[in-house]
Amino acid sequence: LAANVTDAETPTNNLTYEWTIAFAHNGHEHKNPPLLGNNISTVLPATTCEIGDATYWYKIYLTITDPQGFAKTIIKNIELNCSGSSQTLMFNAITNQEITLNTTNNTVTASATSSVGATPLYYFNIAGPAYIIDNQIKLSGKPGKITVRATQHGNGTYRPALPVEQTFDVDRTTTHYTMNFFYAHIRSCYTVG
Repeated sequence: LAANVTDAETPTNNLTYEWTIAFAHNGHEHKNPPLLGNNISTVLPATTCEIGDATYWYKIYLTITDPQGFAKTIIKNIELNCSGSSQTLMFNAITNQEITLNTTNNTVTASATSSVGATPLYYFNIAGPAYIIDNQIKLSGKPGKITVRATQHGNGTYRPALPVEQTFDVDRTTTHYTMNFFYAHIRSCYTVG
């Protein structure tokens, strides 16, 4: 695990490198404890391919932090060496949404370069206030950032494709109100007697 990093304000040897290896499966992942440093040797455990049943892959997270605490995370996906020809997924962007009283459901659309017709695409909510049924995103009514993952498990002729994610924001509908303030000026009179 190695990275070439530059920071305009901080020398490279003053940056903190934190690597996290995760074994991912469809809509979730299992993270190992972080490894600190740069140019680290590690071994990814062997696993089997479950063609048609699931998509497995490794995710490598690298978080670089400067002495002031500013951090940036980069993710690299590594696919398993399964049999079959490779394929790529394309996942249409999802527009930001506003929560209204009649929140509509959003249909997500992805496609594969293999056009494996018999192998369906699967969608998973990775983060945020929503859930997915088939290819419909159901918003929970709360604001937040939602990340949806598309996968295709392959069919033996084509290997599972590396998943693709789309992220969008859900905000509350903004209602503008006009307020008018009226005040009365009261004069007090005092009698001295």
